[in-house]
Amino acid sequence: MPSLIRAERIGLVFRNTRSALLGNLLVAFLGLVILWPHVAPAISLVWILGLLTILTIRWRIKRAYVRQTGDHRVSMDVWGRRLFVVLILNGFWWGGFSLLLLVHADASQIGFVSFIVGGMMSAAVATLGPLRSVYLGFTLPMIACLFGGLIWRGGHESWFMVSFAAAFEITMIATVWQISGIVSRNIELRLQNEGLVRSLTRINAELAHEIEERRDAEARSAFLATHDALTGLPNRRMQEDRFVQALGHVARGGGLVAILFIDLDRFKQVNDTLGHAAGDSLLRVLAGRLRDALRSGDSVCRQGGDEFLVLLVDIADRHEIAAVAQRIIQSLRDPVELAGEQIQVGCSIGISLYPDDGDDFELLVSRADQALYRVKHQGRDSYRFFVADRRQRDGERS
Repeated sequence: MPSLIRAERIGLVFRNTRSALLGNLLVAFLGLVILWPHVAPAISLVWILGLLTILTIRWRIKRAYVRQTGDHRVSMDVWGRRLFVVLILNGFWWGGFSLLLLVHADASQIGFVSFIVGGMMSAAVATLGPLRSVYLGFTLPMIACLFGGLIWRGGHESWFMVSFAAAFEITMIATVWQISGIVSRNIELRLQNEGLVRSLTRINAELAHEIEERRDAEARSAFLATHDALTGLPNRRMQEDRFVQALGHVARGGGLVAILFIDLDRFKQVNDTLGHAAGDSLLRVLAGRLRDALRSGDSVCRQGGDEFLVLLVDIADRHEIAAVAQRIIQSLRDPVELAGEQIQVGCSIGISLYPDDGDDFELLVSRADQALYRVKHQGRDSYRFFVADRRQRDGERS
């Protein structure tokens, strides 16, 4: 934290450079007007050119600071030392101005020296106050030159001005000490607030991320509770719920509800020859084909393994069911490119109907499975409706 505070104080002094240079130029113009009648023009020109050179260096350092503050290879202390050196030169140059006046001006104009030096010291409180070292580097050379010149002149008035200038410098230094402390405290509070804001922002982002992850996990859990993880199809539980809904629809409008029990043919050979990963890929492809082969309002779920249950609702007759079954068989019969090979499996379908074969979901699935069993034993790659044998008919009648 102390290094950050010092860096902020150095940066604040650099940001005040423009106003400080303007102040120097204005006072330099006033000083030149006072100096010119009493000092040889060559000396006045040397002084003003030297001051302009120092101010130009100070401005170039400020520009370099603005360009390179992002370069961490140059520490802030380096910028502080550069600023300190150029301000010592600046202070000595203004001190030289006071010596010139004290040596060459008459007694009536000596007051201008204290006026100009005191004004520069006062103005520097605002522009250099955040950094005590540079304020001292600027004002102590000025006041030292002023003291030297006054002591050289001698006299009661000179000693009075020395005492007055010393008291003024001490007052300014005490003021700068207070201002620097206030600036440091404000910077510290601002950095603490910024740190708190960053912490709160990070915590909020982490909380938002955690909430989002929890929401995604809950959505995933809800999805997995009603869907098959491999194919993304509804699971048997959701299919049973849809069956119940379909019964309500049929009760109001009439018609049939069909359950198609689908089993893939030769799927075990795929797993045995290409591996289970290839089998899973095949299941995902065929699940998508099943969805595409159905009508709007119908649904398919994965029963398990290579078995699927299709629910057909709002069916007018068996011919419509047979058309859907034939479309499914043709869709699943088409080859699938897998692991660089053309894989062809096909399917067998057993069909049960509501209300003809029962009104319970489990019963209808069982009877569709029985119809599927007969298809398997009659050559596969086809479909068959459930037909009750004599024992089943006798059991239902009893």
